[in-house]
Amino acid sequence: MRFCYWLVLFFWGFKKALFLSRSNKSY
Repeated sequence: MRFCYWLVLFFWGFKKALFLSRSNKSY
């Protein structure tokens, strides 16, 4: 039942990690 919730949380975490990685690379 909470699959959607976990999926969103995982997606958000992945997006955040990707953004941080990109920021570090650029910096």
